[in-house]
Amino acid sequence: MTKSPIAQVLDQARTVGNVEQTVSMLCQATKLDFETVECAIKQMTRLELAYPTGKIGNMQAYKFNLEKGHQSLVGLTGQLQQGKQFQR
Repeated sequence: MTKSPIAQVLDQARTVGNVEQTVSMLCQATKLDFETVECAIKQMTRLELAYPTGKIGNMQAYKFNLEKGHQSLVGLTGQLQQGKQFQR
């Protein structure tokens, strides 16, 4: 089963830990295209799993809230891997 883009970005965020990342950095790490990663980041921002920080060069950087509701995050990741959509 293929993971959803949000699950792939979240996996990458967990891998690098508490490090700011840009959409381009996430594209390179996940092998997803720019628009897909950008859409995933927007959804994650609405879910309060990601938030914009400063800029790296001219690109917006993001940090990921991996501590927020750690138990619910595990359940959310499982649902995201199954491709379910979330509305907030």
